[in-house]
Amino acid sequence: MRNTRRHPSRETQTTGAPVSAAGQQGSETQKLDAGSSTNDGQIKVVNQLNHAVVTGARDQQHRETQLNAVAGLSYSGRHRRNATQQEHAAEGAPDQRIDDIHHHLVGGLVITIRAAHRQRRYALKVQQKIDRALEAYVRINHTAWRGDEADAEAIRKQVASIIKAARAGELGDIDLIELVQGTDASRAPYDKLRHNTEKRMEQAAKQLPVYPWIESVRGAGALGLATIVAEVAAVKPDGSFATLSDYSSPAKVWKRLGFAPYDGHAGSTWKRATWRPRALTADEWVANPFSGERYALAIQIGTWLINAQWISAKRTGGETGEPNGPYGRIYAERRAHTARTHPEWSKGHSHSDAVRVTMKVFLRDLWQKWNGR
Repeated sequence: MRNTRRHPSRETQTTGAPVSAAGQQGSETQKLDAGSSTNDGQIKVVNQLNHAVVTGARDQQHRETQLNAVAGLSYSGRHRRNATQQEHAAEGAPDQRIDDIHHHLVGGLVITIRAAHRQRRYALKVQQKIDRALEAYVRINHTAWRGDEADAEAIRKQVASIIKAARAGELGDIDLIELVQGTDASRAPYDKLRHNTEKRMEQAAKQLPVYPWIESVRGAGALGLATIVAEVAAVKPDGSFATLSDYSSPAKVWKRLGFAPYDGHAGSTWKRATWRPRALTADEWVANPFSGERYALAIQIGTWLINAQWISAKRTGGETGEPNGPYGRIYAERRAHTARTHPEWSKGHSHSDAVRVTMKVFLRDLWQKWNGR
């Protein structure tokens, strides 16, 4: 969804209106070089992709303990078949054979995507820890920061400028240059791991039946699709992985990814001690689980989507810019709505809320396309 950069995890989160994101999908436009258009050819590609990861993925199935009821999953799933139907397929029913091939194809791709995504999440965590440690060192030792939150944004920009200069060798402090460059070298293996796992995820996602629709949506792409597929792939009671077919409604998908509200507030609000109206009880958290990491990954997908469907204020000559796509319009309408109903909100609060609402609509549309609705 985004072009590969030297330091791919360093992404700036905007707090105002989105900016134009031309070229944001550069890494998403690579096409698979192999694979026949026939069903047999598709299965061959899946088997090749899965060869190295299926064993590990099966082991992971037995180690996970997510509750079926909390995930909102169907035990049977859309593609499970009873013995009579299986016998029918064995006798040569064409429609049944096609359906079984489809099930095998999607199931194999989900295993591939999920296994690669787990490695990617690990790489992301290591990248973030290294980046935050370097920033903290520079902030404490090379700026005038003394813990004053009022200066936080100015200090953040100063730290970024110092690190950038050190990477270019433009500082007079040789020790700091060596420290920054050494830190970057320690990060390099995880940059490579992230790049490789994202490439595998994209290759597999492009073979999913829903991918042609994803291609038609400006700002959507294979990596975002793969991330959603991996994050909804909870372990079902029969040991297989869930797909969007196993969620009975878009609301179940929202709950899995952290977008379902509870008691009038978003899940992310309940995580914030300064924003939430009260602390949830342990039982409430069990009934309404929220993964901050999963939610952040989905919000990033929503940000890519909106940025690609927004014309910047600089180009339009206005104050906030304007939408140039359906999801951009949803974002704009939500910002306008909350400006009237919540004038006390900051620009950052309004932006985050609008991204969340826009992403919910996209997830609804994706669920409908996946399930042929």
